[in-house]
Amino acid sequence: MLRCAARQPAADHTQDPSPSDDTNTDDMIARMSNMQVSRNHSRFAPTSSLVHRLIAQSGECAELPGSAHRFLDSTGLLQSTSPAHATLFEVQFCDRLRSLGYPDIARDMLAWLPRTPGVVFVTAQLYIALGRADDAANMMEKVAASFGPDSGLSFEDAEALSSVLPAKALYDSDFSFYLEASTIFRSSGLTQHEVSFLRLALSVAPPEAETADIWYGLIRGYIDLSSWKEAYSSIIAAPSDSVKRDCISQLVYQMCEEGAIKMLVTLDFAGFASEVDDALAFKARNTDPRARPFYSRILYTWYTRRGDHGSAARTMYQRARKLREISGKTADVILLMEDQLESYLLAINSLSLLEPKNAWVVVQLPTSNVKDFESPKRRKLAQNLPLSTTGTDSEIIDLEDLRFEYTLLSARLRLIRRDSTLLTAPDTLLSPSLIILRLGQANQFELAIATARALDVDMSELFAALAGQCMRLSRNSDGVLQDTADWLLTDNVSSWPGAPVDRGWRYLKLALERNDGADTDYRYNKAVLEAILSNDRASPPPPWLIHTLEDHHHEYLIRTSLRFDGLESALEHTLSLVRKSDAALTHTQPKTSCATWLPYTLIDQVLVAAAAQGDLSPRGQTLRRTLQMEISNRVKRMQKISRLSQ
Repeated sequence: MLRCAARQPAADHTQDPSPSDDTNTDDMIARMSNMQVSRNHSRFAPTSSLVHRLIAQSGECAELPGSAHRFLDSTGLLQSTSPAHATLFEVQFCDRLRSLGYPDIARDMLAWLPRTPGVVFVTAQLYIALGRADDAANMMEKVAASFGPDSGLSFEDAEALSSVLPAKALYDSDFSFYLEASTIFRSSGLTQHEVSFLRLALSVAPPEAETADIWYGLIRGYIDLSSWKEAYSSIIAAPSDSVKRDCISQLVYQMCEEGAIKMLVTLDFAGFASEVDDALAFKARNTDPRARPFYSRILYTWYTRRGDHGSAARTMYQRARKLREISGKTADVILLMEDQLESYLLAINSLSLLEPKNAWVVVQLPTSNVKDFESPKRRKLAQNLPLSTTGTDSEIIDLEDLRFEYTLLSARLRLIRRDSTLLTAPDTLLSPSLIILRLGQANQFELAIATARALDVDMSELFAALAGQCMRLSRNSDGVLQDTADWLLTDNVSSWPGAPVDRGWRYLKLALERNDGADTDYRYNKAVLEAILSNDRASPPPPWLIHTLEDHHHEYLIRTSLRFDGLESALEHTLSLVRKSDAALTHTQPKTSCATWLPYTLIDQVLVAAAAQGDLSPRGQTLRRTLQMEISNRVKRMQKISRLSQ
């Protein structure tokens, strides 16, 4: 061994043989032209042997040959008596060569020695340095049998082994050595073998041993190796709940970061599902909703997989709210609004799976100053809630609120796509009522009506605008079709027979039948009538509109005709009202005085206005005389009924 060391050169491992980084292209060309390519290469010079380096590190300062003699004595190699035994000094010498960075020489010398535990341990560490981790692990497992009361080690082997161990002493059991081996592999970045020895340590751990750190290291190792099933199994098998709680969040976060979402949601986490909830909820609250991984979507999937649709809806609603807060700070507003729409839709789907009485969630009020419009029901609820005394303000969000916000945002997005200048407009320009008005101005009547119904917005102005379009069709159908009559070109409307003007009035009639009635007090029919009279008093309103108002709001029809100076129409509607009342009296005997009531004051106003109208047409004069006669006959009839009832 000494002869081999003397023949080996002591190379300087610290010298960097690479050329200087300062060498530029011009200098390289100049050197090649002068054939000075090897200027940075040192000239060959005889090197000192490995023995010289060992002597220099021994600290001997005396002159030769005294220092050499003392070095030889200190190595102890000359004291070996048999090649069948590896002495303490031989094992230490090989370990010293390994630590000095001469793995090949140390490997050759170890091959000359018998496989004693000390030699095997040094060989294992040598294999780690050479990148042969599997071979090193096999060697370490063999050394483990050398510890404990039943190891059977000789004194010489025990002395040699203890001299090269990190603790410089024998371990009391294979359990302690397995822990030391895992530490050695961890320091070299060999996580797989670290985990292997931690598992071996747990398999032989004595009952009184504290294993919490071992379990923690084992689970952490599996997580680093992306061995998700093994990490999950180890968490479930760990005896300490504190270890489970600490490691669950690490496992969840690492699986999310590496995209193992499908496997994550299939794991049960029996008894500790709330820890997963808390871990994902913390990330969902405190991370950018645009950054991958999307923790809010992962949490939504986790809740949905377990049938907790209320929590899933709350998660998506909170994501939509965070996206709304960001939308004012970035130029890519449209993409954010689309993502926000998706979040609202997922929340709606989740709440729709619950019973109607349970389709609501409680969320905290936003801390930012970003405000939006609320549904009427939500505003009424907020006004009736008492002031919070806990310091944490919350609000109840139900399915109607979600649909309101989804519809409002969807309409805003449509308008912004049509007119990008709205991106710079304040929120007040995109209020629900103005959104409906803008959709009507864009001739998106079908969408405007559906949106207004979902947002519970009054559609009087919208129907007035639709009536105005029908009036334009009546005057110039070709010009309107080329301009802004997209609503007439849909598959349903275009299949109707007749001219465009007929299809336009039919569309208006059907829209009123679907959206106006007793619950709205027929105010949209009234708005259409006023819009028609405002645009062109000479054009008579459609007969179906007059019939609807005569059936439900006859007095309004008379008053509106008077307000727009339509005396003939007022006379016609008044005469119709009187005749309808008389017909009812003919079929049914009045039981109360209310049954014979008529707005006589309004009738007198019509008659007075007609009498004061000097240029009343002959038809108007005829209607006036007929109305007077009808009223006179009715009064006589009422007097007769009154006398008979006494």
